[in-house]
Amino acid sequence: MFCRNDIEGLLKGIAKSRDGDEEMFYDISSKQNLLRIYERKEFGFDEVKELFYSWRDVTNEAERYLLNPVFLLCSPEFLYFDLSEKKYCWVFYPTDAQQNLPEGLSELSEFLLEKVNRRDFDAMDVIYRFHHDVKEGNFYLKEIIKTIEEIKVRDLEGEDVLETEEYLNQEMLHSENEEFAETAEEEEDFGERFLRKIGKIFAGRKKKTDSRAEGKEEGGKEKKQNHEQIREEVSEVPKHDLPGGITWMEEEYEDTSRTVMMGRKEEVRILTSVSDGRSYSLEKLPVLVGKPGQDVDIVLESPSVSRLHARFYEEGGKVFLEDLNSTNGCTLNLIPLQANERVELASGDRIRIGDVEFIYGKADR
Repeated sequence: MFCRNDIEGLLKGIAKSRDGDEEMFYDISSKQNLLRIYERKEFGFDEVKELFYSWRDVTNEAERYLLNPVFLLCSPEFLYFDLSEKKYCWVFYPTDAQQNLPEGLSELSEFLLEKVNRRDFDAMDVIYRFHHDVKEGNFYLKEIIKTIEEIKVRDLEGEDVLETEEYLNQEMLHSENEEFAETAEEEEDFGERFLRKIGKIFAGRKKKTDSRAEGKEEGGKEKKQNHEQIREEVSEVPKHDLPGGITWMEEEYEDTSRTVMMGRKEEVRILTSVSDGRSYSLEKLPVLVGKPGQDVDIVLESPSVSRLHARFYEEGGKVFLEDLNSTNGCTLNLIPLQANERVELASGDRIRIGDVEFIYGKADR
């Protein structure tokens, strides 16, 4: 039934037989997992609420089709988000193994605990409750949903307190601007009203504060050799074509605390656009590349670029390019990368992201 129906909230799955074994294949086009989306973001209360509401809805939908929701994969690696439709997509992976809790539950709780915004007390309330329940082995999704609903009600009550405080500020400002013509009796009445309003505000604040306090890598050696062979054929970019000035990203992250030896030039890693010569710093890795409006470091206006298209990152002192399951893909020295493939970069490499071409190299600063 799962493979024959489009079930809201579930990734479309196809079962195929290979060498006598049945395997599941899922369509993840234009989708990114939580590890990628929240690599440099944090979960606030709205994001936490959206995640658990989606979990609730897909659980209800699975049960409607007589599917056991315990087979939903909760690991951040397999929990996807559709950036175009702004919704979560869950993997339903049925097995013969007996399970009491969804697979990947501990990984999700640890991931959320690491990525939660520590300044968002409402988000902290939910995540700490979730992490505690998972750790103790008594997790119930309906209890987390109940916690979220209680916080929503609590915040609505807090809005009434803020409205009272705003009214009080206006009242005080008005009284300061009035001419000194009130009688002693009128001033006394105003003082009583003032004290009553102050009492309500602090009572509301205390209530809100107390409640919060309780509360695979792709590709083989043969492909790697192809990249190295092409690198020898591609001529190096002339030195004068690589800008030596500080780019806009370097200005944002410029570290003035470092001491640099006088007369000694420092090399920086940069991407240089072939079309207009604009340079982008790769000194602060990882760097995400994608469309405007997304949480990325390099914004490309081309319609051939996906919302989250590629990532540059460092590992073991080496720089790598990774395709993020993009629609139009990436190429390195004219060789197309597979979806989610990672390749090591060398100075002079030609990189195409969608239809936008760059040259990776180093320049003096």
